[in-house]
Amino acid sequence: MRAQESLAQAGRTLVIDEADHALKPRMIDSIRFLHDRSDVPLILIGPYDFPAKLAKYTAIASRVMQRVTAHPASLDDAQSLAGYYGRGVEISPDLLEHIVSERRGKVREICTCIAHVRTMARTWNMQKVTLKDWGKEPFPAGNEFLAVGGAL
Repeated sequence: MRAQESLAQAGRTLVIDEADHALKPRMIDSIRFLHDRSDVPLILIGPYDFPAKLAKYTAIASRVMQRVTAHPASLDDAQSLAGYYGRGVEISPDLLEHIVSERRGKVREICTCIAHVRTMARTWNMQKVTLKDWGKEPFPAGNEFLAVGGAL
């Protein structure tokens, strides 16, 4: 079965993260073809300058129905993310607020920090971690991939 047929049958939204890496004529044509033939919603996710880069490819840029700008994550967002990346460990609101502030609302980095808290909580044999418990323990650098103890 072809990709466009599979997409059409599933009726799911096609999400392409880091779509700026697909901004090459053949890739854009493939994305447009998949979208046109499957008739499913398409979400392209890219950095802040992505709309300007995409504008050069009118065959797909002209199909954009809505542009949405991502804003820095909030404490509420971090609490939702903690439900997944911190599963099995209760992370206090003050520690989550500290993470959001330190990582300036960057979702990917917040997820990495939450996963790190989860890993350390397991190491420390703790079910709940507060900012006081965390103390001066450093967080991974923003560009690190954390795979300690299978946290992610």
